[in-house]
Amino acid sequence: MTSRFSNNSELLTDLALLSPIQFYAYKKKLPHQAFKTLSKKILKFTNFKTEDEVYNQIHEELISFSNNWEFLKMSIADEYEILNWELENDEDHLEGV
Repeated sequence: MTSRFSNNSELLTDLALLSPIQFYAYKKKLPHQAFKTLSKKILKFTNFKTEDEVYNQIHEELISFSNNWEFLKMSIADEYEILNWELENDEDHLEGV
């Protein structure tokens, strides 16, 4: 069991970075080696020609996703609460005009 995990420790580390718990930690900067192993493993399943292209795509998508996570994780009730608050503020602003 130990050898199974130790042989794949770099891949498991890359996969751990996909957790939303980690988003805040790397919003500013990802670790230098992040996603290198994952890029190598999934290259054959993509239309990219190089591991660097896969790495760049993963990096871009993950940064975008993590930057939007606060909005994406909202429930429907949260969405309606924000929408209603915005509508009330717009109505208050219009009454003052």
